[in-house]
Amino acid sequence: MSLRHIYSSKEFHSGIPEVGKMKWLQELREFDVKKKSVGFELSQLGELTELGQLGICNLETVASKKEANDAKLKDKRNLKELELVWGRGEQTIDGDVLEGLQPPPNLSKLSIINYGFAAGPCWLCSDISIKRLESLHLEGISWDTLPSFEQLPHLTNLKLKNIAGMRVFGPGFCGLTERSFMHLKRIEIWNMRELEEWVEGPNGPLFSRLESIVCLHCPLISSFFFLECCTNLCRLRIVDCPKLSQLPPLPRSSTLTDCSVNKEFSRGLTYDGKYLSAKDYEGPLAFQNMDRVEAIYIRGSPHVSLSVSDLQKMKSLRILIATGCGSMFSAEWFNPVVLEELAVHDKSLDEENISVAAGLIPEVAMSNSLHPGSFQLEEMVVESISAVLIAPICRRLAAILHKLEFCDDQVTETFTEEQEQALNLLTSLQSLDFTSCKLRSLPRLYGLSSLTELSIFKCDGIQSLPSKEDLPASLLLLGVSGCSREIKEQAQKLKEANPCLFVRQVRNTHFLNLANCWKGSKNSLLISSWLS
Repeated sequence: MSLRHIYSSKEFHSGIPEVGKMKWLQELREFDVKKKSVGFELSQLGELTELGQLGICNLETVASKKEANDAKLKDKRNLKELELVWGRGEQTIDGDVLEGLQPPPNLSKLSIINYGFAAGPCWLCSDISIKRLESLHLEGISWDTLPSFEQLPHLTNLKLKNIAGMRVFGPGFCGLTERSFMHLKRIEIWNMRELEEWVEGPNGPLFSRLESIVCLHCPLISSFFFLECCTNLCRLRIVDCPKLSQLPPLPRSSTLTDCSVNKEFSRGLTYDGKYLSAKDYEGPLAFQNMDRVEAIYIRGSPHVSLSVSDLQKMKSLRILIATGCGSMFSAEWFNPVVLEELAVHDKSLDEENISVAAGLIPEVAMSNSLHPGSFQLEEMVVESISAVLIAPICRRLAAILHKLEFCDDQVTETFTEEQEQALNLLTSLQSLDFTSCKLRSLPRLYGLSSLTELSIFKCDGIQSLPSKEDLPASLLLLGVSGCSREIKEQAQKLKEANPCLFVRQVRNTHFLNLANCWKGSKNSLLISSWLS
């Protein structure tokens, strides 16, 4: 039979009896030794001289080195990828079985899984014969000494998983030396329950060439000091390492565009070059290395701050949502950015009514350092009425602001005359929303000549609406929900007096705004500390 490839699952491959008759077969992803009494002997593999990829399972059923030799792996000149898997249960009596499974010298990828003896094979650990090896996966072993990686000049990928007894990884341990890591580019460490340290050598950085580091489910490991020297790192994934507390600012360089550090499923850092999410992340962030980031979402990181120089490098940034990050904001912060969408809210700092916007917006809007065109807000969601309704601010916004929402202002109860006058300067305003505010009355809106939508949601303290004369003639939609019965009755009377006015129930528009902002309009920037 001249069949060369079988495009199917491993399960299908493992179920082929007398596979040795397919003499031209180049790929056998899984062969289960002695799966049945006939047709699944290792000698079946001895007939397949053209194999380039091979996986062998159930090797615990092989009784001796002599039986292992029947596979004739060493003679398969085209074999590039080999996986050797033992079951987790009782092992073979003869510890030399793995010696009999010696692959050809040109092998490039090797996996050894669940081999339960204290020493590795000579062809890998002492008299190394596979010097062209590029990728090595060792799993479920308890070897006293690991292979001499320095004798594998082409080895660039190393995966170690569930290795018993390994408490320290690095030179001086398990037979490793400083030369062991000269050529490695990618390292993965999985399920190392006893591993406490990953150490550098005394003579300088050993891991500077690393491009990818994966460390998963290592509950005792506490630090990765060597990350400071990994300037070529493109990928970093650390998951379920709860004692890990000392990390350098991430991303370490602009080349690191696949970064994930998570202690729990929903908490940690995720960064892919364009999107950054930090939820209750305690480590420092290197914003200066995020020159292509488009969206940032940070929650529960009060230590995080942004400098002007860092922000200037983020020329692609469109969206920024920050929750509980009170030290992030300053007036200087906005100087280099053209803002189109802004939402500022932070009640997570403590139980008091602390308003980021109250201190930030007036300082920004009236700053003499703002260059022309730097204040281009078209939409604003803010929790402080008093922060926005100041005449100098509203003059800056008059020609450009189209949508304004006040949400969760628990301070302002009535509008002062100055605030009302400032609000009526916003002649380009098309939509005005009040959401969950403590207001007892609304201002007159006579000057808002472009206003078409007015929404009031969950403001149960408001007892009256502006009169028909105090509303602009342009108003087409009045939304009322979660308010007093008096307000709803007044809304119906306004509709009766103005048949062109449409009155409806409204939802919480603030969350819709945030969702829409995430879709992102061009060059838009959203700042919010509302989401939790």
